[in-house]
Amino acid sequence: MLTVYVAHYGHPQLRGARHWAILIQLPSGLFKTYHIEGSTNSYKLLPVEIVDLEKSSSYMGKVPVGQVDETRVQVFQDVAMATPVVLGSLQWNCQNWVVDALKAVKKEGFDIKDYNVETLQNLLSKVT
Repeated sequence: MLTVYVAHYGHPQLRGARHWAILIQLPSGLFKTYHIEGSTNSYKLLPVEIVDLEKSSSYMGKVPVGQVDETRVQVFQDVAMATPVVLGSLQWNCQNWVVDALKAVKKEGFDIKDYNVETLQNLLSKVT
């Protein structure tokens, strides 16, 4: 089983907004990354990337949120990447997309914790 995480990015001396992404740790130690970018009127899904967290200057920490069988990573990816973005709402951002995507994959039978934005913000604040 591969571990699924939510990671946050930013600068430790800048309080406030944090970028979130869903990560799946691969056997190599690298991570498959799922996230969006943009702002209120321009959010878009980014292509899936394989990243080395040790090489990211903005990576601040991660928390485990579940597991996925290695044979089902593509299904997880398809479901997560089908999660829509919301445009035009000042109350919606990448953190909401991460939670929405995790809820969608959980609904498809994946072993994912049912966390909301506030719970994940609290958990991530402890790993910064």
